[in-house]
Amino acid sequence: MRSQHLYEFGPFRLDTVEKVLFRDGEPVPLTPKAFDTLVALVQRGGHLVKKDELMKVVWAEAFVEESNLTNNVYALRKMLGQGDNGRSYIETVPKRGYRFTAPVKELLPEALVVEKRTVTRVVTEETVADDDSPQKPMISAGEALVFDQPRIHTWTSKWRWLVVALLSLSLVIGGIFIYRSLTASPALTAAPRPQIESIAVLPFKPLVTEGRDEALEVGMADTLIAKLSNIGEVNVRPLSAVRRYGGLEQDPSDAGRKLGVEAVLDGTIQRSGERVRVTARLVSVSDGKQLWEGRFDDRFTDIFSVQDAISEKVVAALALKLTGEEQKQLTRRYTENAEAYQLYTYGRFYRNKRTEEGSKRAIEYFEKAIAKDPNYALAYAGLSEGYIGLGVFGAMSPKDVFPKARAAALKALEIDDRIAESHVALAHFKNQSEHDWSGAEREYQRAIELNPGYADAYRLYAILLMGAGRKDEAFARIKRALEIDPTSVIYNTTLGFLYYFARRYDQAVGQLQKTIDMEPGHWMAHYWLAQAYAQKSMYGEALLEAQKARDLSGDSGSSWVIGYVYAVAGRRAEAQQQINELLKLSKQRYVPPYDIAQIYAGLGEKYQAFAWLEKADQDRSRGMDYLNVNPVFDTLRSDRRFQDLLRRVGLS
Repeated sequence: MRSQHLYEFGPFRLDTVEKVLFRDGEPVPLTPKAFDTLVALVQRGGHLVKKDELMKVVWAEAFVEESNLTNNVYALRKMLGQGDNGRSYIETVPKRGYRFTAPVKELLPEALVVEKRTVTRVVTEETVADDDSPQKPMISAGEALVFDQPRIHTWTSKWRWLVVALLSLSLVIGGIFIYRSLTASPALTAAPRPQIESIAVLPFKPLVTEGRDEALEVGMADTLIAKLSNIGEVNVRPLSAVRRYGGLEQDPSDAGRKLGVEAVLDGTIQRSGERVRVTARLVSVSDGKQLWEGRFDDRFTDIFSVQDAISEKVVAALALKLTGEEQKQLTRRYTENAEAYQLYTYGRFYRNKRTEEGSKRAIEYFEKAIAKDPNYALAYAGLSEGYIGLGVFGAMSPKDVFPKARAAALKALEIDDRIAESHVALAHFKNQSEHDWSGAEREYQRAIELNPGYADAYRLYAILLMGAGRKDEAFARIKRALEIDPTSVIYNTTLGFLYYFARRYDQAVGQLQKTIDMEPGHWMAHYWLAQAYAQKSMYGEALLEAQKARDLSGDSGSSWVIGYVYAVAGRRAEAQQQINELLKLSKQRYVPPYDIAQIYAGLGEKYQAFAWLEKADQDRSRGMDYLNVNPVFDTLRSDRRFQDLLRRVGLS
């Protein structure tokens, strides 16, 4: 054990006996374990301290997860800030441990060092280096550094404790005086902490990276988002906004600033056999202060109790006042079967990828969840959306998948008609398959009534309204979705293609380019940007974006755009080659007739375009809900056959 217990670095002084850290003479609040972590690092300043060594020193008599150490280091970094060199005081050595990087000066307990930094020599027992001197002279044994002001003192332990006692007594007396003053003068009462009105729940992280379960990590956040979103006093960012902030090294406060929220809930989760370990903490974005922290080690079958407890603790920490209905929604459970819940989280995970393969995997997991719990309404709603996804992506014939989507949506509503997701699933089916525009609109409105913060309901409702030619209403709905989740890539993409359908091509290009800057690998943004470029006769750019969309999507649902760009660019042979490839592919898998009709429209071959549009109507092919606003078909609009087609699909 070192004899010194005073350490200086930057503007800080660390007293290991009194267990206090000072910044410029003012005490800094630290939890006991964070303080112990800092002491261990400072005493080994400049040297690597391995993680297991730190764990043994700080938690000598307890078994804890490595995440506890990570949380302590994170809290210390936030509190300490950056040193004079602009670097963090604590350096992470990947997979090994940490190193305290700032120069550290050790002082003796007998020397009270104050104010001016001029060197004086006083007899002591240890040798100390003066790190503040440019020449860095060494002080010989028997001397130490102090500052040459008249107020420098050397105290004995007896006098020091006497002064401490007197100071403590004065604090008590002063506290009584302040208390009486405040209670006698209400105007002087300290203002309460402003109520937090926005929060983001980040994807949970694994305790250990080996064998991590990303779907469970995202699913935990998804469930907590759903619970907290029912509270009117707080705006909760949806899953689509927070998914990108699930990195292992993600700084919660930084994520919170980018998401534009006042508080962030994050944590860790790990399942091992029948046990699940969860930690969660609520952090203020403005100052990095921890508002609440909880740890849970339970059977996996108790995962719902853990989620309820976290939700209730967050509400308490935010001092939210709930209505009776909000309180019921906070602890509402859609299944009591933990295995069904986990399978459902896998389904949601893959459904949110918004690809053909993702939809297929999602369907498998939703069906398994239903097998575990046949009364799981949310799983039926997810299953319906999975089938609709296959139809919309052009992966399977709508005649094969849309009836299954309808049955699943109706079953979800039969089990529980108070779930917004079920109404959205039925609305999406009515729009895509039945062309029941008014029926779909009623279901979207009901979903929004049940959950006013359900951003995806606004997005799909906006698409319905645009297809019906109600442009102003469509933009109002998609902008409401973006108010709820301004960072969502899918919502920003939707705004881009709504500009496209409104013939506002410059705005479409600008919006879609902005979206690609947010997430370069989002295939749908490239897909719609290619079409916007084509309408602006920017064929080289359009072809490049169309090829990117095809490569990123990994399916044929975007291949038709390449053929269309060739067609409008006057490259007829290449356009016809794309048609031939799609026809060849149609013998192996479903190819939407609507896609082929668009290429023929680009070629100006009206007879073929109408022939394929008739097939698209018979198939209930994707895209028919856009027929009234799709600029690809502007050359056909004056034809009576087109007007007749619009009447049959209920769009005129």
